[in-house]
Amino acid sequence: MTAPRRPVFLALTLALAALACAYSDVPIATPGSQQLATPVPVVLSATGPAPTLEPTSTDTPVPTDTPLPPTEVPPTEVPPTAGPPTPTSTRVVAIATVEPSATPEGGSEAATETPTAEGPTAEPSATLDPSIPTPTLAAIPLEATFTRVFTTTADGDFPYGLIRALNDAQVSTWASLRNGRGVWQFELPGTPVVSGVRLYAHRDRDADTTLLGIDLSLDGQSWIVVYKPLTTCGATPACAVIAQEADFDIPFGPLPARFIRLRSGPSALALAEVQFALMP
Repeated sequence: MTAPRRPVFLALTLALAALACAYSDVPIATPGSQQLATPVPVVLSATGPAPTLEPTSTDTPVPTDTPLPPTEVPPTEVPPTAGPPTPTSTRVVAIATVEPSATPEGGSEAATETPTAEGPTAEPSATLDPSIPTPTLAAIPLEATFTRVFTTTADGDFPYGLIRALNDAQVSTWASLRNGRGVWQFELPGTPVVSGVRLYAHRDRDADTTLLGIDLSLDGQSWIVVYKPLTTCGATPACAVIAQEADFDIPFGPLPARFIRLRSGPSALALAEVQFALMP
């Protein structure tokens, strides 16, 4: 064989040998090459070109702790706290009560305010009949109680001042029918038995307070006279001059009444306080 054909023959021989080794799985070491170890499977990463080696360790995996489900704790029922009881209110009406005590000479009995729970109205003990003589009293009975609970209207004269001053328990405030011949009319709740009136008069324009009489009524239409003065006011007969700035009692009855009127004399009928005596 000639020299030029040797390299060709040598190349064919090596190619055939490599092909035979590929079919027989026998690694062939070629001159100048390095023999490879047992091939390791390569896993390509889906997120990048760099290959990652799959672990081939045969160690037993360490068991991991399995989380336990949380234990349900039953809720504790707390009994509701009882609140304080709702206070109840009682309506109280203040009335003036006469204290039995010695009255100094020239003075008058003092009245003190006593809170008294509102109760039923006293039943009438008599009827108003003009044909029956009106009872008379020397004084207001000690067992009577004084009240300022009423409504007031004026008739026959325009009032000077505030009408509510007549029962506001203040002697410094007053109202007046100053032109004469006027009437103060009062309406009591129910039909109590009335035994008198207590007046605290006030001088108006430096004139005396004068009174012609007191009348009672059950319906505000039919009236009977329960007080008619025996004195005179100057040239006016059957007229009384009321003491100024002091309690002045006028007893009458006792009779049932819902309406009471005071008829003014020739001068002003100026009053700071009006109280009616009621029998128990």
